[in-house]
Amino acid sequence: MLEEKVEARIEAEAKTEEMLDKMLEGVKKRSRTSKCGECGKKLRLLMEHKCKCCGLYCVRHKYPEDHSCTYDYRDDMQRKLTKENPKIIGEKLTKI
Repeated sequence: MLEEKVEARIEAEAKTEEMLDKMLEGVKKRSRTSKCGECGKKLRLLMEHKCKCCGLYCVRHKYPEDHSCTYDYRDDMQRKLTKENPKIIGEKLTKI
């Protein structure tokens, strides 16, 4: 009787371990601490500034001029303006 209970408990623990392993497969492990792309300073959660060039920078290097950004802001804004403001061509008037 006691042996049956022990075996049942061992089987139940094995099943729970398998279930936990399946659940943890999709979970990403935390990466190492983030650092500034320019000076290498460790960044805390509130000090991170993500640039459009996909880099993380500290408060000192958050502006594009400070970290020699490769993202073309001017071209991006021109594309955005042409997309949002199409040309409007009116009908021509007939001459009398």
